[in-house]
Amino acid sequence: MKFFKLVRLSGVHFWKADGMDHAMVLAFTSLLGLVPVLGLLLSLFSASTWFEDLSERLVTALVHWLTPSAMPVVETYLNTFSEKATSLTGISAWLMALTSLLLLAKIDQKINHFWTHKHPRRWWVSLLHYFGVSVAGPLVLALALTLQSWLVASGLAKLSPILAQWLPASLYLLGLMLLYRYVPVMKVTWKEAFYGALLVAVLLEGLQYGFGVYVSVFGTYNLIYGAFAAVPFFLLWLYGLWLVILFGAVWVRTLGRLRRRREERVER
Repeated sequence: MKFFKLVRLSGVHFWKADGMDHAMVLAFTSLLGLVPVLGLLLSLFSASTWFEDLSERLVTALVHWLTPSAMPVVETYLNTFSEKATSLTGISAWLMALTSLLLLAKIDQKINHFWTHKHPRRWWVSLLHYFGVSVAGPLVLALALTLQSWLVASGLAKLSPILAQWLPASLYLLGLMLLYRYVPVMKVTWKEAFYGALLVAVLLEGLQYGFGVYVSVFGTYNLIYGAFAAVPFFLLWLYGLWLVILFGAVWVRTLGRLRRRREERVER
């Protein structure tokens, strides 16, 4: 019963807070800002000798997570564009960094929209959060790739395929936990962040499957748009991706409200 109550409360708040509209805004913003962000990450991690060998694999894995498995052509385009973005210099490089920062700011704004807070963060605190999230996320992904390579090299992947599959997945889950733990202005416990990340991970698997079915059923878009068919499909995928992530934020917010109500009743 508690689960269905959480679903109902989260769904009502998501609808009243115009969650679908905010997901659409983030989808369009991501379509424009994703390549600069990937290019910036590739440049930053290529500058470090420790991450030099991992930088391309890291961006490739991040693109693979962000793109639908049913459309490998999108993954190829993003990898190519992000590599070309690293060759930018001077004003172009600064504009790429500014675009990346604006995308992170928009994500922060839309997630915190679901929390009612009277005292927003100061700009420099928000800036530190943006850099923290943009660095911590790829670091977790790099750790997952390193562990995956070590498991394959040591032969443990053959001995324990479950371990090889779930260990990197648990680190992806940790990345989502960091998002829900540190991006919201209001206090979020690790337990609430874990439940939100777990829900989003399950919903994303369902989204991957559903989108694959959708692409196979409505494949006639390729006949109409040709090579440009990847654009509306990818935009639709980004919309679904942000719907899931924002609903996860509302889920975490609902858990926090119920926790505070219990604490208030205990104090009385």
